[in-house]
Amino acid sequence: MSISPDLQGIYTECRIESVAADWLLTQGVSSPLDFALLCPSEDAVTAKIHAPVKTAGHTTDSIQSNLSFVKAWTLCRRAMHREDERVKSGNVQEEAELPQEADKTLRRAWQTRHNFPLGTDRLLTSQLQNKLHRGLSMRPRRLDIFLIEQLRTMGCTERKAQQAMLVQAGQPVRGTEVYDDAARSHFELWIRIRAFFTSIAFVSVNDLDFMTFGGAEHMSDAILRIINQTYNGSLAPVTCYVEAWAQTAKLMSEHVSINEGMLETFVRAPSSWRHLWTNFSKPANSNGRQKLHTGPDMDQDLGDEVQKMKERVRHMQSQRDKAMAQAKKAGKPVELSPNAWTKKDPKTKKRKW
Repeated sequence: MSISPDLQGIYTECRIESVAADWLLTQGVSSPLDFALLCPSEDAVTAKIHAPVKTAGHTTDSIQSNLSFVKAWTLCRRAMHREDERVKSGNVQEEAELPQEADKTLRRAWQTRHNFPLGTDRLLTSQLQNKLHRGLSMRPRRLDIFLIEQLRTMGCTERKAQQAMLVQAGQPVRGTEVYDDAARSHFELWIRIRAFFTSIAFVSVNDLDFMTFGGAEHMSDAILRIINQTYNGSLAPVTCYVEAWAQTAKLMSEHVSINEGMLETFVRAPSSWRHLWTNFSKPANSNGRQKLHTGPDMDQDLGDEVQKMKERVRHMQSQRDKAMAQAKKAGKPVELSPNAWTKKDPKTKKRKW
């Protein structure tokens, strides 16, 4: 159990000591609703909240300390009422943007460390940045699963989400967001994935053990090479990589949220996720026959090298057949030396094919 980002923000705003917040967490207070229900009225804050924390030795008996707890209780009550009104009205809760002060702090740290700004296509929207920042600031860290349809860069000015009514047994009817912003091309898919990893490196700029910009670029380049691979001369469909990303996002979430691992180690270990992106097989042709080679095609440089090797082997075989034919015609035993397939250049005195 950990302190929710909303309650952590209230603690920070009201200047509640971290030791007091940790002690309240051990008592089961992890959300604004928990804190608000500790006492029924503002007059009871001192006796019901401040006094037990002071008795445990985690705060002082000063007026400022008591005032901080009263402020925190008031903000938690307001948050509880807002949430009740939202649920009753069926409105969708809007994602808050990254606070301006946090954005300035992160950009200042990024500029100090890397000395270049990030463009709009390099970062996700401010709402998604805030969601990442809040989750990764928790202890233990939490990384949610983001589908491709949810990833939008700051350069995307249109909101591609719709509202739908969600009906669940035993709960009031409420609104929910439905995302209909599928990636239409391989390049658009890669742009969103690159912005996701760059955004994580941005919000973690002060936590280099978790994720670095080099790790984000390494993962982005690896995925770019994979989606540009051809299978029998054609690219794999975008839907194949959309499914691969969903499975990869699930593995990343489990690695960070459950195993408490660093994302840097995950992206640097392709054996844990690369197979999800390369298991595509070309369907059968019009004759109903499956081609023998179903894996990705070779790179151009590697293909050229293989072609050169084929020509050398063909030349070696022809030289061997010629030598054996001449020996057989002369009635001599066939003796092939290691240099039988080469000849000496009279100018350079070196052997060549």
